[in-house]
Amino acid sequence: MKRGRNGAILRPCPLTLTGALFALLAANPRVAAAQGTTPNPKGTTAAPTGTNPLTPTTPAPDLDTTTYPVIKKVVVEGNKVLNSPFIISQSGVKIGEQFTPALQEEMISNLTSTNLFGSFSNQSPPVSVIDEEPTPANGTCTVVIQVEENPVVTNITLTGTGPIKPQIVMGYLKNLTGVFNYGTFVSDTNAITALYTSEGYQMQVSPDVSMGANGVLDLPLIVAKVAQIHIVGLHKTHPFVVTREMNTKVGSYYNTKTLDADLRALYNLRIFKNITITPETVAPGQYSITLHITETHTGSIIGGVGYSQTEGVIGYVQASDDDFEGDADTLSIRGSTGGVLGRNSVNLGFTDPYLDSHHTALGVQLYDETIYPFSSGFSAFGSNNLGGSSYYNQQRVGGTITLGRPINLNYSASVFLRAENVQTDLLDLPLQDLQIIQDGPIFAAGATLHHDTRDYALNPSKGGYEELSVEGGVATLTSPISLAGISVPGVFGTAHFLKGSISASRYFSLTGQRPLNNPTKDETILALRLTAGTSIGTLPFAEQFFVGGADTLRGYLDSRFWGKNELLASVELRQPIAPNFTGVLFVDSGDAWGGPYSTVNLTNYLQSGFRMHVAVGVGALVRTPLGDLRIDYGIGDQGGRADFSIGQAF
Repeated sequence: MKRGRNGAILRPCPLTLTGALFALLAANPRVAAAQGTTPNPKGTTAAPTGTNPLTPTTPAPDLDTTTYPVIKKVVVEGNKVLNSPFIISQSGVKIGEQFTPALQEEMISNLTSTNLFGSFSNQSPPVSVIDEEPTPANGTCTVVIQVEENPVVTNITLTGTGPIKPQIVMGYLKNLTGVFNYGTFVSDTNAITALYTSEGYQMQVSPDVSMGANGVLDLPLIVAKVAQIHIVGLHKTHPFVVTREMNTKVGSYYNTKTLDADLRALYNLRIFKNITITPETVAPGQYSITLHITETHTGSIIGGVGYSQTEGVIGYVQASDDDFEGDADTLSIRGSTGGVLGRNSVNLGFTDPYLDSHHTALGVQLYDETIYPFSSGFSAFGSNNLGGSSYYNQQRVGGTITLGRPINLNYSASVFLRAENVQTDLLDLPLQDLQIIQDGPIFAAGATLHHDTRDYALNPSKGGYEELSVEGGVATLTSPISLAGISVPGVFGTAHFLKGSISASRYFSLTGQRPLNNPTKDETILALRLTAGTSIGTLPFAEQFFVGGADTLRGYLDSRFWGKNELLASVELRQPIAPNFTGVLFVDSGDAWGGPYSTVNLTNYLQSGFRMHVAVGVGALVRTPLGDLRIDYGIGDQGGRADFSIGQAF
C-alpha cells in the first residue's frame, strides 16, 4: 500500500471487473438489450438492481490535515496504443497541484469514464493512480497512472441478425474500430435495438460478447421467436381457422406489426366478437402467444315481408352461416317472391376462404332471380302499340365462380368466370327506345387486383382499399319482338366488350388511433372515395356502368345515369352518436355517360353528355344483430331522395 509524504494512505479506486461490460449494460435500462435481458410481455425491460461495478468506490474520509505533496511529474504505465499525453489529459491532472485523495479519485473517475480501459478485464482494477514517493524530501511527488487498456478492434463478427440483413446491421457499428470503447459500443447497440424495434422485432445483444486475441469482436444478437401459440375460448370454430389466418407461426420471428395484421385478418373473418393477444416471455428470445377469443353468432334464419325501392313489396326467407361447420366457410340461400311483377327469385352462395395451403379462396354463386335496376316504372313518350309492362327488369339465370389468392400482406388477386342467360320483358316504349330490351346469353371473364390496408373492413378508421378490375365478355343479343316482324333499332347480334375500372378509398380517424384492446371501437372517421371506369367494344345494356342510388350517387334515382364511362367521388364524415348508432354527413358527385344507349328517352331517365352531378345529405347507420342498416337522405340537382341499404356506402 502506497503512502504520501505525510503518511496518508493513497487508495486506488477498486473496480469489480468480473462481467464488467454487461453489468454496466444491465444498470442502464436504455441498453438492456445489450445486457441480454428478455423483454417483458409489454415490450419493456426491467433493469437489474445493484450498483454499477465500474463506478469508483468512494474512499473513506482522510482525517490527516497535513499538507499534501505537489505533483512534479506524471507518468503512465501499461498503455500500448493510446499515448501517454492523451491519457494524462483525460485524467484531468496538472503539474503543480497537490496530490490529494480527492484528486486521486477524480483522476480514476475521469479515466474510467472514457470507457477505454478494462472492458474485458476480470482481474486487477483497470485504472489506478499512486504516489511513487511515499515520503518525498522536498514536498513533491511523481504520480503514476497505471492502466489496463482495452484491446484494439480489428474486425467484427456479427451473428444472429435474423430477419434484417447483416450488412444493414453492420452499418451501425462503424465507430467500433480502434481501441474498444464501451460507450461507443452501448450507443451503437442501442441504435441497432431501435432499428429492430422500428421493424416490429424484439432484439437483444447476447451476453456472450467476446474479444478474440487477434482483435476480432464477436457480437452475437438474439432476435426473439415464437415458441408457442395457444388459443382459448373457441367452441364452434376449429383452431386451425385461427392459425391459418395468421402470418405469425411457431418458429417465426416475433413481430408486433405482424401480430397487428393478424388481429385485423381475424376480425375481418367476421366470426369473432372479441380477440385479445397476450405475449409472454418463456425463455431468452422466446415468446409464448395466447389468443383469447370470443365467438359471435354466425348462423341465422330470417324471413318476412320487406320493401325496397326497386322491387316493391316482397316476401322472403334467408338462411346463412358465416362459419359453416366451424371452418369459416360462408353459406347462404335466399328466396323471395312478389315484387312489382310477382316473380320468384333464389340465390345460393358459398365461399371457402382457404381452399388450399396457399390461401386460395373459392367463391361460387348460383342464381335464378329477377332484378329491377331502376327505382320506378317508365311512362312512354308515345307507345309501341305492342303493350307490355312499364317496369324494366332482368331475369338472370346463371352463376359466377371466383378464385382468389393473396400476393403478400396487403395485396391479393382474383380471377372470375361468369355465365348467365338474360331475359327482359317487353316495355310499353317507342320503338327507338326498345333497344334496351335485349335477350341472350352473356359469358365474361375477368381479373381483379386488390390492395387493402384497412384496420377493420366493416368499419375502417385508417388505411385504404384500392381495386383494379378488368373484364372481357361476349354476348349474343336478340330482341323479344323480333318474331313479330318488327325491326327494332339498336345493339343486337354478337357483341364483344372489355371493361376496366379502378376504385380507391381512404379512411382517417379524427379522434386518434383505435386502442389495441378495442380495435373495432367507433371513432369519428373521414372517408374518401374515387371511382373511374371505361369500356371498349359494344356493351349490352345490362353491362353498362350505372350511377345513382344508395351505394353510388345518393339523392338520385337508382341507376339514374348510364353509359360506357363512369366517374364517381364521395366524401363522408362518420360521427358516433350513441352505441351502435352513427350519424353521417356526405357529399357525392358522379356521372355515367357515352355509348350507344345515350339517346334512349325514358321518363325521369333522360341522358345527356358528361356532367358531374352533386348531392349533399345526411344519414344514419344502426348496428343490429341482422347487420348494419343505413338510411341516407340526399339532395341533388333533381330534388331530394331517401335511400335504404345495408352496411357502409364504401
